[in-house]
Amino acid sequence: MKMEKFEVKQEHKDTEGNPEIKGKRRQTQQEIAYQDPPSAARKARAVVTNPTHIAVALAYDPDEDPAPKILVMGKGVTAESIVKVALENNVPIMRNVPLAQLLYNKGKMGHYIPEETYEAIAEVLKWLDTIEATAEPEYNVDLFK
Repeated sequence: MKMEKFEVKQEHKDTEGNPEIKGKRRQTQQEIAYQDPPSAARKARAVVTNPTHIAVALAYDPDEDPAPKILVMGKGVTAESIVKVALENNVPIMRNVPLAQLLYNKGKMGHYIPEETYEAIAEVLKWLDTIEATAEPEYNVDLFK
């Protein structure tokens, strides 16, 4: 039985994903990769730190993404630059040593967070909702010391 051209395209979309969405994701990842990595932190929803050695900037738009993404991450001087950019742009910073280490070791820049971090990231998102709802948020907190 021979498939029609439309059926072949539809089967390809079903197995490989919608090409338009894949292209948009790839374009966003390339834009982030080609800019100065720490400067990508200004677009973050939050930065998770360990407090000076590791920094991971996260982005999340629940209307577009199934899970938060790692925008940029770094160690040492790069981590310090990420934190500096986040502070300059009023991006909330959370100190969570185990989460920062797990994201850094298991995650990849431009990709969704690892599944094993979903529960901890849910707490971060809950914290973000809380500080965004208050008039004078405290942007830098220590959690899970």
